[in-house]
Amino acid sequence: MGSVGIVVAAVVGALAGLTVGPVADRIAGPRYGPDAEGHDPEDLALALVVAPTPPLARNVAAVLTTVALALLAGEFADVEVWLFFAVLTWAYAVAALIDLQYLRLPDVITWPAALLAAGGAIALSAHFDHVEAAWPGLIATAFVTAFLWGFSALFRVLRGKEAFGLGDLKLMLSLGASAGWLGWTPTAEVSGPVSVVIWVALAGFLIGSLGGLPTAGFKVTKHIPFGPFLMLGWFAVVLFADSLRA
Repeated sequence: MGSVGIVVAAVVGALAGLTVGPVADRIAGPRYGPDAEGHDPEDLALALVVAPTPPLARNVAAVLTTVALALLAGEFADVEVWLFFAVLTWAYAVAALIDLQYLRLPDVITWPAALLAAGGAIALSAHFDHVEAAWPGLIATAFVTAFLWGFSALFRVLRGKEAFGLGDLKLMLSLGASAGWLGWTPTAEVSGPVSVVIWVALAGFLIGSLGGLPTAGFKVTKHIPFGPFLMLGWFAVVLFADSLRA
């Protein structure tokens, strides 16, 4: 976008970032707070961030959102592409904070994000005259998500516990769908989007293993907030998608 665009994106990111904490509290409190039906004292005791969101966590969320939107502006010259990923980044910031506080990824974020990701990928691909660019990524996302679900189900049968939660699988739908189309080129019409989707999954689970497992004593458990790590992997892949095409 240029230097001016990056500054404008940073300002927008700062303003949007200030809403992350309040929106997270508004969504999560009635669903997972002490008086809510979905309240789980065990999850709350193991959470990495106190709920409701304290001032320090709100400020950190605002700074990270500011930096993220500025980085996206530096990577994407087209405003519509930046806006697409900026909206998803903000939604993921809210979801990440909730996951760190309650070890939950609410459907009210994951399902709309999946619809936005799929619709946005198709619309942007068509806008740039390559509507076919979206479909390999969407199909690959469905297969990757199904594979992860199968792995988690098998792990539950063999070990009697979840490898990861359903919220992570729902999140994966939007992560893969939103990024896959970035891998399309005239010479990599299928392999490019598919490789980007695979990289999203690999990067997320690699970062999750490195960052999440130590917090759980290197034990696979539902008490690992995998969501934020999946989102970090997604963000890294979005920024470096050009280098990750097959």
